[in-house]
Amino acid sequence: MANANITLTISGISDITFESGKSVNDLVNDGTLTQEKPDSPLLGVVINDTLFDAGTAIISSGDAKLIFLQDEEAHTLIRHTCAHVMAQAVREHFPDAKLAIGPVIQDGYYYDIDVKDPFQPEDLKKIEKSMLKIIKGKHPMIRKVLDRQAALEFFSGDEYKEELISELPEGEDITTYTQDSFTDL
Repeated sequence: MANANITLTISGISDITFESGKSVNDLVNDGTLTQEKPDSPLLGVVINDTLFDAGTAIISSGDAKLIFLQDEEAHTLIRHTCAHVMAQAVREHFPDAKLAIGPVIQDGYYYDIDVKDPFQPEDLKKIEKSMLKIIKGKHPMIRKVLDRQAALEFFSGDEYKEELISELPEGEDITTYTQDSFTDL
């Protein structure tokens, strides 16, 4: 069975119709959607008041607003990515660090990290330097949707991730994001 068509009514542009399951990145790559602001990267889309990053499969039609770097909604997407970059940098310096959650909050983000000894100022400088190196690498952020069993298998042995996954409602999609060699929820 073929995927249904999706129609987005994009403010300031027009309607576009495409096959369900494509992401904003897919739509730019196949020419369905053009980068309207060449001086500002396209980071995501708001559809019917819900924010999606550029790698999320679009599965419903509706009113849409493209999100570029200078848009207020971009802060959420950037902070989410920064949390992942920070977690990767922490793991580079502290391979035994246990990563719990790293959500976006109103004025930034944080990450709960379980380490044997508290971070010292010199540790934070190393982490920051590694974050800058990771960012300069311009690694794509690859989003993947897993079912509960696949997610539990992937994060097997990681007590905090196993707990987080187990607490999600049955049937809920679980997303991982990979940049470079690092993958996290």
